Amino acid sequence: MALALSLQRHRSGTEMKSLHLVTSNARRGAETFAVNLADALTVTGHPARTVALTASNSQEVHEIPTLGASRRALTTLTSLRRAARGADIVIAHGSSTLEACAVGLAGTGRKFVYRTIGDPSYWVTTPQRQRWVGGMLRRASRHVVLWSGAAEQLAERYGIPRHRIDVIPNAVPAGSFPVATSEMRNEARRRLAIGDGRPCLAFIGALSPEKDVGVAIRAAAEIEDAVLLVVGDGPERAWLDQQAGQQAPSRVRFLGPLSDPAAVYAAADLLLLPSRSEGMPGVLIEAALTGTPTVATAVGAVPEMLSGTDAGYPVTPGDPSAFAMRVAEALERRERVSEEAVATFRRRYAIESVVPSWQMTMQRAQHG
Repeated sequence: MALALSLQRHRSGTEMKSLHLVTSNARRGAETFAVNLADALTVTGHPARTVALTASNSQEVHEIPTLGASRRALTTLTSLRRAARGADIVIAHGSSTLEACAVGLAGTGRKFVYRTIGDPSYWVTTPQRQRWVGGMLRRASRHVVLWSGAAEQLAERYGIPRHRIDVIPNAVPAGSFPVATSEMRNEARRRLAIGDGRPCLAFIGALSPEKDVGVAIRAAAEIEDAVLLVVGDGPERAWLDQQAGQQAPSRVRFLGPLSDPAAVYAAADLLLLPSRSEGMPGVLIEAALTGTPTVATAVGAVPEMLSGTDAGYPVTPGDPSAFAMRVAEALERRERVSEEAVATFRRRYAIESVVPSWQMTMQRAQHG
């Protein structure tokens, strides 16, 4: 209710319908943001809905329509064209949605905005791939990046005109992540069977190579009696289970995907984010709002997010020993995120704070 009342202040007079396209219906960062943004836009008088290219085999999914059996199938792209007919603008949220919109919407006259969710340089490893991605990017009417450094990369690496790029940070429904009180922490630890005073670390995200979850396991292994809660799933699940058994037997708990990780944030002393590549991680925002500090590699927007706050501890990427050392140091301090930092994150990264910027981007894309 509070979110709806806050968003009512951002209502504008011209209704604009938007279709938000995500890769799958899995409860992952880009998909969850798209669903939250569509809901927030609808509250402000701009009807929006979210669809996924394909269904995920994850246990935790969003209840949104899926368009086809595979991302590149002709039937999937045909379904996208049909779905876009009722929208004034299409918003493509990262990953495979760029190619789907560039190809599937060709010749329809329907314009789309592409939201780059990660580091624009990380996934492009060859000149041929860069040219192909650049060609796809140039078909978008406008681009949204999460931080200013990504805007510069997009312009320099792919030749996207700077005036067609908008910087809009990642955001979450702040009301869904209240500061964890001592009572909430005690209850969460009881539910998760974590003893009083026992160091508790958490990782929340995809179990994929770029997240480098093995570094989090190594860090936990070096801290006596520490337990690591791993929330998520992905292609490295079996390998990580093996590493956990070798390095920290019985101290790494794989919880799988969770639709509501509130208990994990409440129980944890630290969130660990050892990624090789990031955009603007939503889990860092969620952790800060709950009062849980983060140890994170200084990639993507992480340095900008942590600068001037006590919300976390940045670490040079590619140095597992330094990461483990910083985790140990942070645990020694056992400090929670300050009220000032929580307020800063709430002001910068609440979904209601970014809605006006999205409304402006949609208008620019439609009329530009």
